[in-house]
Amino acid sequence: MKFPRSLTLLVIIAGLVFLCGCITPGTDDPERTQPIVPAESVTTAEIAAFVQDATDYVSSQGITQALTTFQNPDGDFCHGDLYIYAYDFNGTLLAHPYLPDEVGTDRSNWTDAKGLPFIKVAEYAANQGNGFVAYMYPAPEDGVIDEKAIDQYVPKLGYVKKISDICWIGSGIYFSDLIEAKTGKPPAELGKMVTFVEEGVSYANKNSKEQALESVGNTSGPLIDGDLYLY
Repeated sequence: MKFPRSLTLLVIIAGLVFLCGCITPGTDDPERTQPIVPAESVTTAEIAAFVQDATDYVSSQGITQALTTFQNPDGDFCHGDLYIYAYDFNGTLLAHPYLPDEVGTDRSNWTDAKGLPFIKVAEYAANQGNGFVAYMYPAPEDGVIDEKAIDQYVPKLGYVKKISDICWIGSGIYFSDLIEAKTGKPPAELGKMVTFVEEGVSYANKNSKEQALESVGNTSGPLIDGDLYLY
């Protein structure tokens, strides 16, 4: 029988990366010596490299100078859609080139257009050391980001990294600017999750509501694959 639309949407929302805030571990490249050169299109590896460059800048210049630089929309770490922002682990914004009025405020409860508590999710990822987070966010226009413009939110992939026990930094790029996206394929980390969710929806449509819900809660069932699971 056809799976109820409301429950099908629940399964989709549970896992679609560009709506849910998927977290995947990031990796640092200790052999990389050249800083990233921002381009119109970048890879997920270059996003991580950009954040690593910012991390190195903090180490060499100190956090105070680094925050001043990250805050500057004309600085070395702000290139249009690609920029660095910083938070402490209490949800307070420490630096953001496009949100100067929000600096110093508690944004721990901020959510994106789909209700994802992005700051809390990103903070959790950063506390693990580093990681990618998928969310929705508007692009800057004329040096301003309007978070109230709900219709301007588009999928974005962020990368965050712990700087110290006090703070973390992050950056990100819109899916449309990812080189992987321009090939018509999502990044490998995200593609696997999208496929997993689609398979979960297919399973739900082929079985009864009761069986689908039982499978979602079954740790050895067909809707769990290692770190991937539906709820």
